[in-house]
Amino acid sequence: MTVLALASTITAAGVALTILFFAHGRTGDDRGGARAEMVTYFGLAALAALLCGAMNFLETAGGGTAAAAGGNATNVMAVGMVWAGARRLNRRRAVGAIGIVAGGIFLLGLTFLVPLEEATVLKTVGLVAFASLGAVESARRPLGDLRGSRLLVWTLGLYAGYNAARIGVVVVSGTAPLVEPGVVSPAATAIVSAVAIALVSASAVRIGRQL
Repeated sequence: MTVLALASTITAAGVALTILFFAHGRTGDDRGGARAEMVTYFGLAALAALLCGAMNFLETAGGGTAAAAGGNATNVMAVGMVWAGARRLNRRRAVGAIGIVAGGIFLLGLTFLVPLEEATVLKTVGLVAFASLGAVESARRPLGDLRGSRLLVWTLGLYAGYNAARIGVVVVSGTAPLVEPGVVSPAATAIVSAVAIALVSASAVRIGRQL
């Protein structure tokens, strides 16, 4: 079940990356401006999600701490890139892809220094933070006035809520439910991530058509 769920995540990320690649430019388009920036940031998010799925797949195959660290880092990077992209579309001060990547690298290194369960909880906290910030930013103008932005807001908000629920489960029951079958298991989390990737890519396409 977990393998199939991870495969769905990888497939969704791959499809999103392909769609964004073909959406990069139209005939006669100089590929500059807000549309190109949206494709760049959301494309990096899709690429990070694809790498995250691959790392998680390797972890289930016995990849150990290295695969887990890579999965944690790229997972946070994926959501962080969506937030950074939303800020760019709102013409606010740029966070920058480098800053998001640096945060992911910090989490990658931290995974080797603390127990894996604690690293997973820290990653989940990061997902809640970035998804919440992304939802708030996507609701701001001018991005919030574009068709597709509402879908982005709801997707990021629900994704933040799901991960917040995972943290709540840890507080109440410890980290065991994160690795056992259930609504916060790796398989369930992978399915939620696949759905979130599909919805974010759909909203990105709708937004991109108006830029």
